[in-house]
Amino acid sequence: METVVVNNETKKPHVVCIPVPAQSHIKCMLKLARVLHHKGLEVTFVNTQSNHKRLLKSAGSHDLEDAPGFHFKTVPDGLPSTSDADNIPSQTWRQLSNYLATNFFHSFLILVSEFETPVTCIISDGLMNFAKTYDVAKTLNVPIILYWTLSTSGFMGYYQAKVLVEKGLVPLKGSSITKKDTNNSNFNGYSLWKEEPECIQWLLSKEPTSVVYVNFGSLALMSLKDLIEFGWGLVNSNHYFLWIIRTDLVDGGSLVLPPELEEGIKRRGFIASWCSQEEMCKEWEVGMEIGKNVSRHEVEKLVRELMDGIKGKRLRMRAMEWKTKAKIATALNGSSTLNIEGLVHEITMLSRN
Repeated sequence: METVVVNNETKKPHVVCIPVPAQSHIKCMLKLARVLHHKGLEVTFVNTQSNHKRLLKSAGSHDLEDAPGFHFKTVPDGLPSTSDADNIPSQTWRQLSNYLATNFFHSFLILVSEFETPVTCIISDGLMNFAKTYDVAKTLNVPIILYWTLSTSGFMGYYQAKVLVEKGLVPLKGSSITKKDTNNSNFNGYSLWKEEPECIQWLLSKEPTSVVYVNFGSLALMSLKDLIEFGWGLVNSNHYFLWIIRTDLVDGGSLVLPPELEEGIKRRGFIASWCSQEEMCKEWEVGMEIGKNVSRHEVEKLVRELMDGIKGKRLRMRAMEWKTKAKIATALNGSSTLNIEGLVHEITMLSRN
């Protein structure tokens, strides 16, 4: 394996990482940034002001202090300042993206002018092109690397977009559209929500593969009615469940559950506002998909099928196969490890030109 040595005669490569300002994208980009920093590169991580405040609140200010060669910088995002950073509603995503599409280019150029070290290259989330990250790189005359944090299936969707348009399959029409208005912990486990370690302790008190993990992600919204129906389905399944309910999950209202449902949840479940998904994925291996018409009977049926039925067993077996492949890929001479080494080498060569 090649080791990159940076000496006094070689400029230290300076990489600027720009994530999409959403929970999972920030987390993925931070992990890559940490690896590159560990390999000897100087890294600047550029976040939006609101999300940086949320990281400060969830992780603590000491975790975001600049380490030697690793810097956190921010750009404006147009969102109103708030003292309760955890309750920035997810539906402000459209407002945020519109602001960045218009203003990120100039804000970033101003930020770069303040850097002490010249930029070697930009690593941008593949979905950040709406904010003109490609134009930024072109203006600075530096290479840009697109980091795709989506799943493989998601990436293939973007890759085939042109073909879908040519075949007349896009834009979608009528019934094809399911929803028309989509509304030291140093470097480890950064989250926009305060994580609750108690849920891990609760999970460890249960038998392996006996718990249903329910998380709607960082952007989805639900009506209180659907949330209550979903909760009754989980309770009636008679399986243990760990349910992540964000503080901003309920669309246009507060979370108030019926007393009978709360009692049922206490018997079989655990509710947390957020939890470390890396830790969770070591324990849960069952997935379930619910359509837009949420009913307690449908939820109960799917939970039973996935926990007790053949489909659930197949899913768990498949999850273990992917877990094994991931371990092999990230081992000393695994494909992912070698790809990272190759990336570091390419970036280092850029700094010598």
